[in-house]
Amino acid sequence: MKFLSILPVLAVVLIAGCIGQTAEEARPYKIGLDFPMSGALAVYGTNFAPPAQLAVEEINAAGGVNGRMLALIIEDNQGDPKQAATAATKLISVDNVDLIASVTTPLSGAIAPITEANKKVFVYASSVSSFARNNNYVFKDYGDVVEMCTKLTEEAVGLNKSKIAVFGVNSEFTTDCRSAAEGVPGAELAAFENFNPGETDYRTQLAKIKEAGPDALILSAFAQQCIGIWKQIAEAGISTRFLLPFTKVACGEEAALAAANATAAGSIGVDFLVDPENPTPELADFLQKFKARFGNDPKFAIESAMFYDRIYFFKEALERCPDAGSDCLVEAFEDTRMVGASGDIYFTPEHLSVRPIRLIILSDGKWVDYP
Repeated sequence: MKFLSILPVLAVVLIAGCIGQTAEEARPYKIGLDFPMSGALAVYGTNFAPPAQLAVEEINAAGGVNGRMLALIIEDNQGDPKQAATAATKLISVDNVDLIASVTTPLSGAIAPITEANKKVFVYASSVSSFARNNNYVFKDYGDVVEMCTKLTEEAVGLNKSKIAVFGVNSEFTTDCRSAAEGVPGAELAAFENFNPGETDYRTQLAKIKEAGPDALILSAFAQQCIGIWKQIAEAGISTRFLLPFTKVACGEEAALAAANATAAGSIGVDFLVDPENPTPELADFLQKFKARFGNDPKFAIESAMFYDRIYFFKEALERCPDAGSDCLVEAFEDTRMVGASGDIYFTPEHLSVRPIRLIILSDGKWVDYP
């Protein structure tokens, strides 16, 4: 996927627009992407930067916001929380960004305290809600892991598969998933095993899970980790019903499923209500423009649409806050509602977006609607 710099074009626009403008009026609104562009989580950063870039290019081509351009500043945190914290500090203190966005729970958890301390608006894509609930300048825009794991466990219990095991990376979303599964009436937690980021040998944990004999196994991990997990599940001879939260960006992702082979057949997952197979006009328009710009379809259609929409949501907020003051932006975020490529977008008083989900099932190697 190609990345084209917007900075040369931006510089020409700014020079042309500086006549009659103060330095502040000529300054672009800056959006910092604290993204994993390399490392084990690079599949997320490299696929979610392009839709943000597309939105910025479109907005700038239409004249910008309040007569000012938008500028993307991307910092590669390499998928490491410490690097993410360092990148956030640079984006705030050196680049003077007006908004920061990121993806995944470990990275977002490292960034949120820094943006909060500096009163900088931060929008993150993670299934964990605590970072938004516990801060004033932080907003979460993604599905919720508690809702996902509750829905999956309820379905398993309905299929008379009440002995549930949970296996995943040592992270907030895995512990939240465990709590959700335990809270479902009729469900019994047969086993709970996790691993630390960077580990690649899961045989000990999987042996314990096999010994527990669960009726269903929830896998809670990142896409790259899922490749090894599926291979070792097959080697361990674990045969059960698999439940996959944040499915298509995790253990139900294309490369992960290739590693799973037939082991994952019949797995139950979750997807967003907006469906790229039956797109709304807004989603169809985004997908068409994305392919025209980058030459291919987005790897993660709905998640990519979300990042595209976040830029437009920020534009809506900036129109109400020309000076980009953080307190004004927070109020604007709280009061704005728009229909985008990824659906109806707004935030609750707790700064959580509402992203309805549906069940899907893996049939003949493809994710289809759950019957």
